[in-house]
Amino acid sequence: MIRKNKIAHRHVYREILPPALRGAWRERWLWPLALLAGLIQTGGILDAFLVSSRNIGLQSVTLFDASWSSAFRVMWQRITEAPDSLSAITATEGIIVSITVMAITIALALIAQGGLIFGIGGTVRNGRPGLRDCLRAGAKHLPRVLALNIVTLGLLWLARFLMLMPLALYASSPSTGLVVASVGVTILYIIAVLSLTAIHFFALNNIVLEEGHVAQSLERGLIMLRGSWLSIIEVSLILFAVGVGSMLAGLLLFLAMGLPVLLVLLGAVLVNASLLAEFAWFVWAMLFIVIMLMAGAFNLSFQYRAWHHLYTRLSEGPALAKIHRWLYAMMHHLQAS
Repeated sequence: MIRKNKIAHRHVYREILPPALRGAWRERWLWPLALLAGLIQTGGILDAFLVSSRNIGLQSVTLFDASWSSAFRVMWQRITEAPDSLSAITATEGIIVSITVMAITIALALIAQGGLIFGIGGTVRNGRPGLRDCLRAGAKHLPRVLALNIVTLGLLWLARFLMLMPLALYASSPSTGLVVASVGVTILYIIAVLSLTAIHFFALNNIVLEEGHVAQSLERGLIMLRGSWLSIIEVSLILFAVGVGSMLAGLLLFLAMGLPVLLVLLGAVLVNASLLAEFAWFVWAMLFIVIMLMAGAFNLSFQYRAWHHLYTRLSEGPALAKIHRWLYAMMHHLQAS
């Protein structure tokens, strides 16, 4: 019991944030995997909520009509209403190619998820894994990582659909009861995003690093969430703040590095040097893309590392939240006075 209390009272943020920040910067060779993995799961709870809540008002209005399926209807019409068989075959080939590219992209993103976790916390005979080892580990665990994403993202989309229902009903027939229901469902949706994101990353670490099965890994993630949910909320807020800070730092770096290019662009416009202006605009755009991609890759790598360190820490026992420390300190101070 004493050992558990000592573990719980350790400063969890010191064990998570500094090594995650240092590792994300030092091991930049993992950034390409981070960018690929971020196509499916970014690692941030709050940004996952913000992304999934985008255009929520419009989607609530169109929930009960057929507008959401217009893309599929257009693709089918291109085949059935083609003027000749050659056009129908061409349209079919285009759809097949699009589906194939999408499937390959999803597979690469799933491999990157497992490979990134292995690169962060895995080991090989010679010590730290390399890129080839990470890709091999990601491919090895692809079926389980796919199943994990289907479960967690599927439940997330189900929760999103349930949140849309009262909003859609309110759009068609407003009432006070539906407003209250919408607020309540939105709160439940935030809790669902928090829970499913945390469980996803705990289970992902268990699958890749400890060869856990999907059901077993989900159960372990749920146990960790239940034992340290307040600490997880605090960590998620910090991860969101660091993510915003890294993107702002990238934007400031772009403005500093892009200032000379901007001056060249303005000068070229003033003297009507169109070729130089186009070249300066191209350099300006490429500089923005490269710097923001680097900032995004750093942020994604940091997020995955932070979840890995949190998983490692919670594997030793529950963590005491910072707010609990403050409450204990206040109580101790009041008792002493």
